[in-house]
Parts: sequence; C-alpha cells; structure tokens
Amino acid sequence: MVASDLAYSYNRMETESWPYSTLFKDRGISKFLTESPTSLKIERAFLDADVLLALADGRSKIVAPEAVKMYGDLSQGPVIGTGPWIWESTEHGIGTKLSRNPDYFEAGLPYLDNLFIKTIKPDFDPYVSRTQQIAAFKTGLVDVIRVSSLGWNTLQSSTAEFNSYKSDSNSPNILLWFNTRTDAGSNRRIRQATFYSLDPWESLHSIWKDLGSINVGLPVSSPDWLLPKNSMRQKYFANPSEARKKLENHNDNQPLNIAIADSSKEMLEYAKEIKEALTRSGFNPTIRLIHPSHNIQLLTEGDNEFDLIIGRVPYVPSTNGFLLAFIHSDGPVNLLRHGDKKLDQMIEDQIGEENLTMRKEKLLELQKYLLEEAYLYSPVSDVTGWAFSWNLRNFYPNTALSESIFWAKVWLKS
Repeated sequence: MVASDLAYSYNRMETESWPYSTLFKDRGISKFLTESPTSLKIERAFLDADVLLALADGRSKIVAPEAVKMYGDLSQGPVIGTGPWIWESTEHGIGTKLSRNPDYFEAGLPYLDNLFIKTIKPDFDPYVSRTQQIAAFKTGLVDVIRVSSLGWNTLQSSTAEFNSYKSDSNSPNILLWFNTRTDAGSNRRIRQATFYSLDPWESLHSIWKDLGSINVGLPVSSPDWLLPKNSMRQKYFANPSEARKKLENHNDNQPLNIAIADSSKEMLEYAKEIKEALTRSGFNPTIRLIHPSHNIQLLTEGDNEFDLIIGRVPYVPSTNGFLLAFIHSDGPVNLLRHGDKKLDQMIEDQIGEENLTMRKEKLLELQKYLLEEAYLYSPVSDVTGWAFSWNLRNFYPNTALSESIFWAKVWLKS
C-alpha cells in the first residue's frame, strides 16, 4: 500500500450519491494529494478537531485501484487489502468466509485461522429473524451473536449457558427532542416539566434491560466526555413534584403532541410509559405513531403538528458532525428548529479546540445547557449486546466508528 492508494480511495468515497460522500467535506477536508509513495497531504478548508476520526472511520475503506479499474467496481471482488483477514468468498444468504492473513503487519494477529460471518436470512417479521439467530446460537451453529433487548429475555429464560458482553459506542440510538417552533415546544417551563416527569433510567431498565446508556445524544470519543448519570438524573429528570410546579401557571391537562417515529416493540412500550408519566404530572399527551419511512420528513420539514419527537436520526460518527448537522441553527437539519445564538456559539467555540482537556470542558458545559433548556436527550444509546460461547476468549468488541479489529484478537479454546 502506498500513499496514492489512500488518495484514490478517499477521493473515490466522495462519489456523488454514495452513502458517505460528504464524510470528509463535512470535516473540512477539501483535497487529498500525494507528495511521495509514503506521504499523503490533506488540504483543509477549515479547522475541525474531529478530522482524524473521518480518516479512521471503519467505513473509510482503502481499496486497490487496479482492482477497481479492472472490474469497474468491487461487488464481485477481488477484495485486496492490508487487514488481518483475506477474503475468500461471499455467498448470498449464507455468509462470508475470511482466512488469516499471514503477512499482516501486527505480529501474531489474527489468532484465528478462519472467520465465518454467517447470514441468517431475515424474514418479513424482524422479531422472527431475531429468534432464528438465537436458535442458531443455542444449537451451536454460531459461536457469537449480537443480541437485542428482546433477545436477552429469550436467552435468559432458556437453559442455554453463555457468556455476554455489552459494548458502548457512545452514539445515540434514539433521540427525544422538542420542536421549539410550537407553542408548547417554545415554552422553557413546559419543556423542563416534561423532562422532570420522565425517568429515563427506569425505562432503560424495564424496556431495554439496561442494554444501553442515557446521555444527551452526542457521539464522543470517550465516555468520560459525557455527563455522569447522577448529575443528570438528580438535576434534570425523575422529579414529578417539580414538574407539577413548572406547570402551575398553565391550564390543567397541558396538551403535548408527541410523534413516535419508530415502530419497534420497545418503542411502543416506551410510548406507553412516557404517556402515563406525563399524565401523572398534569399533561394531556397525544401520541401518534409515525411510520419510519416518514421519519426523514420529521427531520427535514419539522412538521409543527408535533411538540415532541422521539425517533432515530442518521448515524453521524463525530461530535462536530452531529452538532453541525442536527443542533446548530444553520445546520442542514436543525432538529430543534431553534434560533438560540448562545447554543450556536457554544458549538462553534469547541469546533477547532485541539486541547483535549479544554474541549472536554466545553462539551460538558454544552451538554448541561442542552439539559437546562430541556431541548433533547437520548433515552437509549447505541449499545451492542453480545452473547457468546464460553470457548470464545478475549472477546471485547468495540464497534465505535464501525471498528472491527477486535475479531483479530479472539481465539477459541479447544
């Protein structure tokens, strides 16, 4: 691999309409140049402290230019790389077979001779496919599976013996945010009363079986850049009496129109829980389920029919990418539909801060402000649960930024 392979691959990723075509532009990268076989030069349009995360993202694939030129694309291979695995084959509906790369630059890795990623073909009902995955694990067809909160219930109620691990990517899975252009959403006391009415940690336990964490929704490079549970829960949530105080000057049964833009079983249970909690505080919540296919309309058009929206947002791996795309008032989405200049300034102040200690403090203050204003939070972060055989050793998956190197560090005890 030489520098020109990097430049070719990164420039290829910017192909218009490709899924991550703006990954580098959003980070201020304007051009990739090669000065020698071992030197890559990156020109930047503006300073962004998260720029290296875009280059290190697991989806920033380095490909062999000669393979693309010969076949037009890489849909049928050959897949040529410098990673720990050599691609052997992929069969539709069956899976992908990989073998150990004897020339991998990290001595001794990978530990396994072969890795087979099995496809368990999904059915029309997503919950049936989860059941099939668990059945494959229980019968020994696979050594490890990713498990949802529903999967934990099924496994724990069975007689199967297994080890487990939960990996946190510090990225939001679901967001709850206010539309500040509605009468209720623009009222700070109503927003705060809503947050005080809810106990996200109780919902996380009862619905998601603690498979996840609660935060303000920022994807960050380290968990200690997020506000701790105690300071969040005690100050901003789980205080129904304070919620009723906030609503004292409002009419009884304060209306609150809520959109649930996710149709999973967990979200249906969550909708029921928050409706009951808000009603106890003096709200008159109306909940409408929005089909996931219409979620993009909620994000881009900001339908003023809803005061509060709960749903998924597109995955953005970096802190600045998330803040500039979804939270800044000049962003392409501006989830909150706000014109809060203080919030904008706080976002801008930390964008180019390269002193990690100072940037961490600025981001913690920004999170406090988002909660003080009761703008948004994430009821459940993107945490992945794994169940695996006791014979599988050294399994510590880290899926942040689509990372996969952890597969090279596991082995099976015979």
